[in-house]
Amino acid sequence: MKAPKKYDGYRSFQYLREGIDYEAFVLAPEVNRVPSRRVEVTAEQEARAQRLLDENLVCVKLFPPSRGPYGRP
Repeated sequence: MKAPKKYDGYRSFQYLREGIDYEAFVLAPEVNRVPSRRVEVTAEQEARAQRLLDENLVCVKLFPPSRGPYGRP
């Protein structure tokens, strides 16, 4: 059986040259980009949401985070 290859310092796409093969840009920050806030609901809405969570199995599919160039739409 062959031993697994050890990491040799290779980085994906390291053969590309900045400014020639791609445009370099600064990525937008991952956290604290927008202020967080609590969604305001009535006591009735809060109770209903809690009841639904208690009575049902809830599966949440989160999309992988993505970041774009800083300062661009």
